[in-house]
Amino acid sequence: MAIFAIFRAAANPEKAAPMSAYMRNQFSFLGIPTPERRKLSRDFLKAMSKKAIRN
Repeated sequence: MAIFAIFRAAANPEKAAPMSAYMRNQFSFLGIPTPERRKLSRDFLKAMSKKAIRN
């Protein structure tokens, strides 16, 4: 599973709107707070490193 799919699954449109507004609507956001996004990234990278070791 790609990291983008994991992020899309964790997306929160209710939080995305204020995040985008904060940046003057110049960027689109998924609405994932940084601590949660870091955890998702860390878990993904651990899973990928284990997969690489097996191969």
